[in-house]
Amino acid sequence: MAVPKHLRFFTLFVDGENEVGKVTSVTLPKLDAQNRQLPGGGMMGAVSIDLGLDDSALDASFVMGGAVRELFLKYGGTIDSTLLRFAGEYYTRCRKRPV
Repeated sequence: MAVPKHLRFFTLFVDGENEVGKVTSVTLPKLDAQNRQLPGGGMMGAVSIDLGLDDSALDASFVMGGAVRELFLKYGGTIDSTLLRFAGEYYTRCRKRPV
């Protein structure tokens, strides 16, 4: 059985500016691979072909505790205009006991 891990000391950096305490939750992207069954000519069965990531595989979202003016000003820019970096620590209370 796996030890439960909790994320703590979580923060968001927007273009290098620390937004500590403003992010309340984050939803990480689901990395789903897109596969297709392809029956080749002369083959007895179908083969699964990897077509890369699904269309919504890299969608992530986060919730801020209020309106952040700086993010509204950067909304609608080019794909590389706003850099977002999430940082935190996984923590568990499990300690190894001496034998």
